[in-house]
Amino acid sequence: MATTNPKYQINFLLFSSTLFFLCTFFYLNIAIAKNNETHLTKNGASNYLIVLPDKPNDNERRAATILQEYIEKVSGAELAITRESSSHHKNNQPKIFIGTCSSATALFANYRDTLQLDGYRLVTHEHDLFLLGGKRNGVLYAATAFLEDVVGCRKFSAVA
Repeated sequence: MATTNPKYQINFLLFSSTLFFLCTFFYLNIAIAKNNETHLTKNGASNYLIVLPDKPNDNERRAATILQEYIEKVSGAELAITRESSSHHKNNQPKIFIGTCSSATALFANYRDTLQLDGYRLVTHEHDLFLLGGKRNGVLYAATAFLEDVVGCRKFSAVA
């Protein structure tokens, strides 16, 4: 008759109780996070502003326009596009920062150095969203990724 070593029983009990605790902890954190969600739009309205750098390049302007257009198509809410220097009077208003805004470079120093030319990064800080991109088309890809992955937009084209 085989007997179980008591040392292994204790280790198994310790492992299973630790696993149970961790699973419970992560479940509660997910539930809390879901209850504290921030909504970009609600009932066809939004508190968010789309913020461009004071001297935006063509891709940054295009990314802001695409973002504004598709969020309005999906939700009915039109987000205003403004320049960074003019948005400081609304400090508590949540913002979507596009590209090389000074707020982005202050929070995420040298982020462009870590991205490839077309690389992008979506970053949240408090209630603000930063669409960061590489030096070529990254900011356009950031806006598109946000619309596809977060908002749920899909673009279809006719097959010839």
